Amino acid sequence: VARYQANLGAEWDAPMISGLTLSARAIRTGEQYIDSANTQSIDGWTRYDLGARYALKGLMDKPVLLRLAVENVLNKDYWASASTGRVSGVSRGAPRTVLVSSTFSF
Repeated sequence: VARYQANLGAEWDAPMISGLTLSARAIRTGEQYIDSANTQSIDGWTRYDLGARYALKGLMDKPVLLRLAVENVLNKDYWASASTGRVSGVSRGAPRTVLVSSTFSF
């Protein structure tokens, strides 16, 4: 288990484009031990994410929400987590990932 983890995020409603919201997030995880004796560890890491969402009216004035997110914007290579116990191991952090989604109300 990491000694600490911190998340900082912000959202901004763009005044020049009604319905547009931009977001940013930073995730920081501290050093983690990968063995039960606490002699081997993986480095801490920081990941940055960006996103946008756009709210508009769809058919019959029903709300539609479009989202775009990019996780790990800098494509940082890192060990995301470690586990100890009967079997010790580490899991690798995901590379840059682009997510697109939409929500329709009816």
